[in-house]
Order: sequence, then C-alpha cells, then structure tokens
Amino acid sequence: MEAWRISKAMLGRVDDVNRSNNEAQRAIFAERITVPRLERWKKLLNTKLLPKFGGMGEGFEFDYDDPTPGDAREDRLDSRSNVTNAVALIEIGFDPSETLEAFELPPLAWDGFPDRSTNTQGGEPLSSPGSDPDEGGGEEPSPGDGEDGGDA
Repeated sequence: MEAWRISKAMLGRVDDVNRSNNEAQRAIFAERITVPRLERWKKLLNTKLLPKFGGMGEGFEFDYDDPTPGDAREDRLDSRSNVTNAVALIEIGFDPSETLEAFELPPLAWDGFPDRSTNTQGGEPLSSPGSDPDEGGGEEPSPGDGEDGGDA
C-alpha cells in the first residue's frame, strides 16, 4: 500500500479505521496525490496536444474539477449564514432578487412581506393551515362520526 501511496481504507480494509480517519485520508490523498497528477496531465494536454489542432484549439484549454472533498459541516454553516444574512438584508429593505443572487441562493417567488394586521400578502388573503378543504384539514371529526360505521 505504501508503494501506491494509498491507505488501507481505500482498499476496503476498515478494521482499525473510523469515519473521521477515512475522510481525512481521502482528503490527503486528493490533495497530495490526485491533484498533482491532474496538474501534470493538464499541462501535458494543454502544451503538447492542444497546439496540434492549430487555430481550432485557440481559446480552449483542458482542465479538471477539483477532486478534493469539501468539508460538509463548513458548507452547511456557510449556507445557513448566507440565508440568515440574506433574510436580514431583505428585511431592512434590500431588493430580494438581487440579494438572493448576491448570496448565490435560488430565486423565489416574491410578493412582499405579509401584512399581519390585515392577514394579507400582496392583496391576497393568507391561507391558514387546514383552511383548504382539499387538504383534509379543518375540524377534527367527533367520535362516532367515522366512515367505518362506528361501533356497529
């Protein structure tokens, strides 16, 4: 395994490896082994192969997606802080569409803030949970009103 510079976990031997160690080993492998190999391939393709296409190869280059695994916890915290910051800016009056775009959040249908005093949003009444008869909400049936015939 040392000859190929890989860990036991990458070969499937996980008798003394926990998840944290495995993730760290994968990140180290990607940073120290895979990325330098990809850089060498990229350099070779861009300097030796691409020029053979002459004018057709101008403006193009070979590249790769970074194989280094991201930190999932850090990504979640970044996403949460982006949403929190976007909400704060929208609440103080920034344009919602531009704010969401700036924080790389998906666009949302926006009709303004709800007016709690009149229970409307954009002139339309706000629906309350269970108010739509198609959703099956509303009042709970009293005992004995069941569709199964009750106690019979």
